[in-house]
Amino acid sequence: MKQANGAPFMADSLSRYGYLPNADSSPPGLPVGFTVANTTNGETLGLTCAACHTRQITARGKTYRIDGGPAIVDLESFLTDLELAVGTLLNTPAVFDAFAQSVLGPSPTSEQLTALRQEGRIGIFPSTPS
Repeated sequence: MKQANGAPFMADSLSRYGYLPNADSSPPGLPVGFTVANTTNGETLGLTCAACHTRQITARGKTYRIDGGPAIVDLESFLTDLELAVGTLLNTPAVFDAFAQSVLGPSPTSEQLTALRQEGRIGIFPSTPS
């Protein structure tokens, strides 16, 4: 998935919204407080309290991580940009095709493409007609 400027959506571990990089994230590239859970419907991305309540400051050349206090994050812009990226992905055939190939491989079947598109509509836009 891409940002409006064409860069990968997860570039910079979402630090553009104030989230902190997490070198130990699984999968790699998720910020502090972001998690992936395995559910009956597949993997689901979620946020824990740490996403909005972990801050980092640097004083006299030393970096300190503060847990439990307010972070300086912009959740509203993150969600707005995520909705725009997913909407572009689902409604722009060339963007969807590139995404599908990165997820499904170079020659996805029409059934795989339909299932992938339906997953996106159900997971992100439950009221959007197919």
